[in-house]
Amino acid sequence: MVSCFEKFYTLCFNVKLHGTSKSLWLIAIAASCWSVWLARNEMVFERKVLFMDMLIFHSNMRALLWVRAIFNECMVQERLWWLSPSKCRYVQTYYTGLALSSSWVAKV
Repeated sequence: MVSCFEKFYTLCFNVKLHGTSKSLWLIAIAASCWSVWLARNEMVFERKVLFMDMLIFHSNMRALLWVRAIFNECMVQERLWWLSPSKCRYVQTYYTGLALSSSWVAKV
């Protein structure tokens, strides 16, 4: 159990992932936290009633959009993203030392 946001952030940051996988993880955490904050504001200031499935949808969509914004020129297979973002990985294609293309593909 975490008692404050700092401990939560430390727990999330210390996950044993590396490179792009860690970036994806941290983007998902940040998008989820931001979605919760926005939902909280709607509940407090606009007296809206929110449902967990919509909160999860907004978190996933926000993370997907942030991934596309950060990893310019990459293709995300949205079907796999919605099922399990951890089953996607980032791949670059090189030709004589130059990156020609990048894409997200399903892990096998």
